[in-house]
Amino acid sequence: MKSSKIQIFIVILLLATLTLACRMNIGGPKPDEEILVSPDTAAEITKDLDSASVDTQAGNSIVLSFSQEELTSYLTYEVDTSTYGVTNPQVFLEDGLILVYGQFEQNLISGNLKITLQPYLDSSGTLKVNLVSVDLGPVPAPDSLLNSLSGTLDQSLQNIVGSLPEGYQISSIEITNGLMTIVAEKI
Repeated sequence: MKSSKIQIFIVILLLATLTLACRMNIGGPKPDEEILVSPDTAAEITKDLDSASVDTQAGNSIVLSFSQEELTSYLTYEVDTSTYGVTNPQVFLEDGLILVYGQFEQNLISGNLKITLQPYLDSSGTLKVNLVSVDLGPVPAPDSLLNSLSGTLDQSLQNIVGSLPEGYQISSIEITNGLMTIVAEKI
């Protein structure tokens, strides 16, 4: 009788362990505040780009300014981040850095993440991002997650500013107090 109780206990313990192993939430960083998103706010980016095209007809410099709300809404409504295992993106702009928070699922692990990016211009005036860090809490970020996130974010920025009119090149990018400002000059 005692032997069968031990066997049942071991089976229950194994089942509980298997259930926990199927999906492990590791926690991770969360933003201090939540940015509200809307399709209208996401559309502001397209409107800004359209108005930039009008400015080029006069030969003026192009100045594009994007808020945290616009970038977060754009990522939410215009980029399918779930294909990269990331959902609920939140973009914060602070001191020259882009901070992206979100939830991730990779294989059997889920949790919160914080990606720190530093945008820069390469020698040809192309906007690029340097992946400074990825914080998943107590677990190191898998290379597959780093590669997919870097690609997604780089592609998203290219989609936003890649539609500059011909003959214009980005001359500066500045990030302060929740605003990213990109200036393009006629070359």
